[in-house]
Amino acid sequence: MPSANTDTFFADVETVIATFAEADEPRIRQMLAELEKVASDLPHTAARCFTYQARLYSKLGEHRAAMTAMDRAVATAPSDSGLRVMRGRMLAAAGRLLDAIAEYDRALAAEPESAQTLVHRGNAYKALGDTARARADYTAALHLEPGSQPIKDRLKDLGNA
Repeated sequence: MPSANTDTFFADVETVIATFAEADEPRIRQMLAELEKVASDLPHTAARCFTYQARLYSKLGEHRAAMTAMDRAVATAPSDSGLRVMRGRMLAAAGRLLDAIAEYDRALAAEPESAQTLVHRGNAYKALGDTARARADYTAALHLEPGSQPIKDRLKDLGNA
């Protein structure tokens, strides 16, 4: 698949993800197979392909398959902190908060100035009832993005004005 066709295909995948409806299931199944082929044919796109697979499987409600695809993406590009954050979000959504925190820790080791990752980890700590750690992460994120109203709101929700 040439590069222009691959870019067009990836744009189509994005559209299906954004406008998902149950009627799209046959199309998604076809895309999942095509993404597997693209990953095999163009290894430099493999992590992206596996990430799209994870998102498509999530849309189908197939969370185990989504996590497997996300694991493949991270294994393909282990130093990509964005993939680690995405994997952490999937783990958190599945209720695996300690695993999500561990994933966010890995992402922060690679990119310690990521306010977004700090907020996600703070959310996981908050869900676990560890408000002290949640507050610490939100405060650190606010230090990196001082004008962020959503971060200020999270701190306020914890009892900080």
